[in-house]
Amino acid sequence: MVSTNWLDWDDEAFELAKESNKPILLSIVASWCRWCKSMDESVFADESVAEIIGREYVPIRVDKDRRPDINERYNMGGWPSLAILNSDCEVITGGTYFSSDQLAELLEKVATAYREKRDTIQELIKATIEEEEATQKERDARQGELSPEIITNVSRAIISEFDEKYGGFGQGQKFPHPEAIDFAIYQYYKTNDIKLLGVIGKTLDAMAGGDLCDEVGGGFFRYCGTRDWRVPNTEKLLETNVGLLHNYALAYQVMGKDEYLTVARKTADYICANLWDADYGAFRNAQDADDDYYQLDELSRRERKAPSSDRTIYANTNAMAAACFLEVAPVLQAPILKDMALQAIDFVLKRLYSQDRGVYHYYDGTKHILGLLTDQIYFCRALLSSVEYAGVNEFMEILENLIDVVIQRQSSTHGGFYDIPELSNARGGLRRRNKSILENALVAESLIRFHGLTFKDDYLEIAERALVAFAKDYHLYGYFTAGYARAVDFFYNKPCYVIIVGPRDDERTDRLAEEATKHFLASRIVMTLDPQHERELALSMEFPLDREPTAYVCYEKTCHAAIQDPKELKEAMGQFDANRGFHNH
Repeated sequence: MVSTNWLDWDDEAFELAKESNKPILLSIVASWCRWCKSMDESVFADESVAEIIGREYVPIRVDKDRRPDINERYNMGGWPSLAILNSDCEVITGGTYFSSDQLAELLEKVATAYREKRDTIQELIKATIEEEEATQKERDARQGELSPEIITNVSRAIISEFDEKYGGFGQGQKFPHPEAIDFAIYQYYKTNDIKLLGVIGKTLDAMAGGDLCDEVGGGFFRYCGTRDWRVPNTEKLLETNVGLLHNYALAYQVMGKDEYLTVARKTADYICANLWDADYGAFRNAQDADDDYYQLDELSRRERKAPSSDRTIYANTNAMAAACFLEVAPVLQAPILKDMALQAIDFVLKRLYSQDRGVYHYYDGTKHILGLLTDQIYFCRALLSSVEYAGVNEFMEILENLIDVVIQRQSSTHGGFYDIPELSNARGGLRRRNKSILENALVAESLIRFHGLTFKDDYLEIAERALVAFAKDYHLYGYFTAGYARAVDFFYNKPCYVIIVGPRDDERTDRLAEEATKHFLASRIVMTLDPQHERELALSMEFPLDREPTAYVCYEKTCHAAIQDPKELKEAMGQFDANRGFHNH
């Protein structure tokens, strides 16, 4: 029986392509993707297809989660993706799911053209690359103006694309968009815009009440195939679930609906039960799809093996989960979430972090792929949340070091940050570095938060340049730029500071810290200073050290209240937002 021997993306495979004068067939899959498994079982198992691949191509396969840099450049619109490349790893053509006959026809046609019209193909590739590079240069040269109007415009885009009948966005397949809902919640809180309230409520109710949500086991599937949230693709991703957990926890804080708190708790329970790897003390990335299993009731599921999950540990999604768990733990009154978050951060620090080089992408017994911006910046966010929500001030030094590594290695002279480091041995699309608006928004937000903790103005200036780099073109992406607008909002709206001075092992300090973090504020930075461990910092900020644990509510560098009673702290924070004209729910 003929089968395809998939090679890794490495120099050995590239040399084979050059020596054999064959094009490369690049397959991009995901461990949790049911359509990828389907194509393996039906199309690639077809002997006629396997024979053509073996005769005419050098087959390479990558996992999209392990190599997001390759997926970003070669994905053809979903998974599985197939890209046919020349020996320099430049794209000739490609597509997503093919039947056996369709793929066999395409492979034969391209192989013939590669033998007989190589020069023409190379000229077309060269012209495409030159056009892309010219477009990027034009974008870099364009500088927009940063203004609060960006926040208003993205709010309008969210309302415009909202599906009023079924909730969510668009008229076709329904994916959750946690960044858009988070942003809408913040803006509704500040403006009391009834249209944004409709977006939030209709969408959250539809997701929790439709087939996207697993009512039996908890958690959410990746997306639904219909406009009305039916026919789910039943893989469950860590990224999706922590994003939605954050949505429902925020919505509960702002809107006060107990149903949202219930959904948030069930989602957290699902993640802890199914995506937590106790052996590693870290989060797994996804649970596989299994339509038959998810149609069973609770009793029947107990009698059947649950869908498996890949034990690869990823830095970026572990950092996402850790930050989310730290932020929702006080809302859900679930301190176990904080403990798990700190364990996951510790795992990354011990297994995937280098003081000189930054964060590696994944761990499968050893660490792999250094320098992806997604890992650096999500880990920065997790460290920031550890400082603010858990009082782990020891992370400040690591945080500053990591930020400086990113600035030195991946900042653009035109403002903003590249998704990958510059590598001398890069091939094909990896020679061209991209600037993602979402990742740059996360960088800017993290730099603004870090500035808020240190008052080092250089970081605020770099954050502003990153935001300005996208101010001209952000509107092209509609509601997908909600994360960018959130960072712009954070830039313009200075935070409320809650600074708690008290011993870490004092329950009164813990109660004040919990109160400071469990209520919603439009913009807040929390610091906990131990008079023994952070004595010099507390004195430099002119806080007395001889009082019982005390919370100070401050704006910029002026403190307006010194509070020992947690109930009074809640009132003082609420009054702060009310004084700024925000809708106080």
